[in-house]
Formats: sequence, C-alpha cells, structure tokens
Amino acid sequence: MQRRIVVIGAGHMGSVIVHGLRRNLPDVPLTVVEPSAERLTALRQDGIDAVPQYVPHPGDVTVLAIPPQALAAFAAGQPPGTFHDVTLVSVMAGVPTAILAALLGAPHVVRAMPNVASQVSEGMTVMYAADTVTPEARALAERALTSIGRVLVVDDERLLDDATALAGGGPAASAIRQEFAAWHRELTERMRAEGEVTRSPQTESSAPPHEEQTQTPLPAPPPRPDPGGFTRR
Repeated sequence: MQRRIVVIGAGHMGSVIVHGLRRNLPDVPLTVVEPSAERLTALRQDGIDAVPQYVPHPGDVTVLAIPPQALAAFAAGQPPGTFHDVTLVSVMAGVPTAILAALLGAPHVVRAMPNVASQVSEGMTVMYAADTVTPEARALAERALTSIGRVLVVDDERLLDDATALAGGGPAASAIRQEFAAWHRELTERMRAEGEVTRSPQTESSAPPHEEQTQTPLPAPPPRPDPGGFTRR
C-alpha cells in the first residue's frame, strides 16, 4: 500500500508545500487538513482531498505546517495516539523534536526548515530526522520536501537553528515583508502628495495657516498574514 502525505495547515507555508506536491509529486496520495471552512471549500474546489480533522492512517508522512504559537492548542485538541504510527514532519521554526514528541506523542519526528525561495520551488530546505524514523519514511519525507526545492539532510538537530536564522522564517516572513513594503509605498506616496499640496502657490495664497498644516491620517500598518485556521485564539 502506497504511503500518504498529509499536510496539516493550509496557511502560507502549508499552501506552498501543497502546491509543490501537486505540481511535482502528482503520483503520491495527498490529503490536506484545514479547519477553516473558507479554506476547506477553496481546497476542495481546487480538486484537493481536504478534511477539517486529521484521521491518521498507519504509515502516513504528516507535514505539520502550523504557527509555532498554535502548537500547544493544537496538541490539546488531538486524541491520544494520533501521531504514534505516523512520521511527523514539522516545518515550524524553533520547535525541537523533543518538544514535538512530548506534546504530540510522536515517536517518529522529522524537522525541516525551508527558505523563502521554496515559494517558487527553488528553495533549500534543511532537514533532520530522529533515529526512530525508518529509512522508507525518511526517504518519503525528503521526497516531499524536494517538491519545493533542494534538501540538505543533517545529522545534528542544532543546525536547524542556524538554518532558521538564515531562512528568515521562510515564505511567511516573505509575505510579511511584502505587506510591509506595500504599506511603506502607500505611506511614501501619501507624504509626497501632501508635500506637493503644501508647496502649491494656490494653497499658500488662499488657505488659512491652520489649514496648510492639516495632514491626512497615515495608513495603518498592515496586519500579519493569516497563517491558517490553526491560529491560537
């Protein structure tokens, strides 16, 4: 029986992995777990097998793509033994395998840190697998991660911290930077427009002094990108 790849969380990072898998590994069974009704509908409309709750199959290679701050709440909502017979592949920054094993009861854990270029399937992902992960599961986890670029397998989990620093948080961080850049452009254009009005001859001759100093309220900074339905409430 062919092993299934499951992606838990269809936020920014999860979506990158899902689309990479569909594009580059169409022969591997894929299921996406996403509790958000809106995202669930969109996934199904795109022809993806999507469910609101994870039901494990023995031998699953399960990619956990939720925000690190949502891990405790996510773990509390899982039935005992959910991850006992699966290989858990975490792409969460800064969460060691020991914590994942303790919180989720997962004896077979892989940690991975993709970088920003994975958004266009040209990334470099650093991967570490615990000794309990079988060669077959390790190979499928690595194959899944190659759907978004190249993979560097390391034997020392501490190197994942260096990879996290270099990756800058991966695609989620890129999305934040893009939102901030758009906000900065809007702010710059608004300030430039206000400066042009202040210098115009008509404004200087006809507007009362207090009106010349009136400024349009600045745009609010952008909200952080939605990481998916597993965000901690």
